[in-house]
Amino acid sequence: FLAAANIGAVFSSAGMEMGSDDLINRLNEVKPKILITAENYVYGDKIISCNDIIIKAQQELPSIENTILLDS
Repeated sequence: FLAAANIGAVFSSAGMEMGSDDLINRLNEVKPKILITAENYVYGDKIISCNDIIIKAQQELPSIENTILLDS
């Protein structure tokens, strides 16, 4: 957040548990150029994959120029 603010960028966050439609609706408002995300998240003892959500967001948000995928 501080790095984004320092360069005058808009920062927006979304919970990993959000569905693809909710995520796309939220991000569509700010027209992100960079998507920083993780491939999966842990819920209890389960590892939940986010690959389908990431791919759909990249396809439906044309403003995304780069995606940074973090190790989880």
